Amino acid sequence: MGDLITIPVHTSGSIDDYFLVEGLVLSTRYADAFKAMDRASKESVSLWKVRAPMSVNSDQVRRFLNRLAVIGDMDPPVCSMLTYGVDAAGIGFAIFPSLLGRSYGERGADKTENERLFGAAVHKIEVLHNHGVLCGDISGSSFWIDRVGEPSFIAPLGAIEIELNAPQLLPPIETLHFVAPEQLSGGLLTRATDVFALGVLGYHLLTGHYPYGSEPLTPGQSFDIGQVKLPSAFGAQIPGWADSVLLKCLAPNPAERYQDAAALFRGIAEARQRQSEQQAPVRTHREETDPMRTGTTASVHAPLRMGAQHASEVKEDVPESSPTKRSSLKLTLGLVCLLLAVVVGGLIFTRPKPVVESDNKLANELRQHIEAIEDPKMRENAGDIANPQVALAAKEQKIEQIASSDDPLSHELLVKIALDAPSLAERELAEKSLLNRATRLGLKRSAEQVRHGCVPVVKASILLDMPQCCALSILRYPRVTMKICLKKHIQQILKLC
Repeated sequence: MGDLITIPVHTSGSIDDYFLVEGLVLSTRYADAFKAMDRASKESVSLWKVRAPMSVNSDQVRRFLNRLAVIGDMDPPVCSMLTYGVDAAGIGFAIFPSLLGRSYGERGADKTENERLFGAAVHKIEVLHNHGVLCGDISGSSFWIDRVGEPSFIAPLGAIEIELNAPQLLPPIETLHFVAPEQLSGGLLTRATDVFALGVLGYHLLTGHYPYGSEPLTPGQSFDIGQVKLPSAFGAQIPGWADSVLLKCLAPNPAERYQDAAALFRGIAEARQRQSEQQAPVRTHREETDPMRTGTTASVHAPLRMGAQHASEVKEDVPESSPTKRSSLKLTLGLVCLLLAVVVGGLIFTRPKPVVESDNKLANELRQHIEAIEDPKMRENAGDIANPQVALAAKEQKIEQIASSDDPLSHELLVKIALDAPSLAERELAEKSLLNRATRLGLKRSAEQVRHGCVPVVKASILLDMPQCCALSILRYPRVTMKICLKKHIQQILKLC
């Protein structure tokens, strides 16, 4: 996560000196989120603060601030954090825009939508893991769905940096279901610990139940994976990958789980691929000739007898030819077969090849857009991006070509790619292309605010196709980076906001 900050940053007062707390919104194991008002700007915000104080001017404070500095500097951003710090009493905090919507903990009834939300959560944690950030505090309260259905990660404070004070905490009971066995026993936390919590999250989103029972396990109790009910047992709408993938996430032994969120993402894709291959019918030669399958009553040996009978008839009706004539006939037949092979092969290899549509989610999402595209070049680019056989470097060029188009459909294509592309590299390429397109179309202020992390990139890119005044009004709140925090006190910065 980089070098530790060498200058501890504390506000001169407490959090209450800068924010008026209006009410609790939700909680994780180690932090609470409140609806609050910035006393300086009079704007409504969401205030996250840890429940346990850290020692003032300690290495613990430096690690906490370094963690949030890494998260805050991610490009594209993984969350919409506006600023963060540690107050004079050692309470760590982070400021977000007002939370309007619901948390993942308030599960919806649509299983297809819940599957999409779970995939988005895995992607967010994948980005954090790729930057060396371990969460340790994942639960249903860690992710948020705004009023237009856009998911986001909202709980960056984590658990690692405040573990020393954990015995003082009284976490909400629903968050204890997400605690991995090694975390419950005070062992070493790894990325596989986050994978366990993601497994619980996916299980609850898809089934409405917790895997290890309605009551969370306590220290000393064993995690028996054999007692976990298969997700598919809860209904036909459960996706086919859920049984194998989620049970691997929930393994009591960390070594038996996916080792990080990226491996979990690949596991879902591979399970979907296997399911697709198993469902595809395969015709064999036996199926074509077996009378039990074709419905005929003739024996499978009948063609042989008919062939023998036909040969005898030819022998009786046609005079025997000389060896020279037979050789000439064979040569002629051979030349005819060779000519037919050349013609058929030429037709196969020279005919236009259709766009290959993979059976992944991106291909399904792009299909309706591809059919609506009038520009042949853009249609070809979209088809190549949906094709898993096309190399990443080629896809990068295709994405850039789509971003350079003024066609309104280009924006929708880029958003679909950013949301549903199977690899992190493709999704990040699409997100950056959305920013570049916004700048090219004259929305420089909006693009700059997106780049500095006011809101998630994909959500902001959707806003960028609105009138500019609307986008700017939604994206008005600035984010303060850690570089500024090193130069000025948090108190001064909050007044500037």
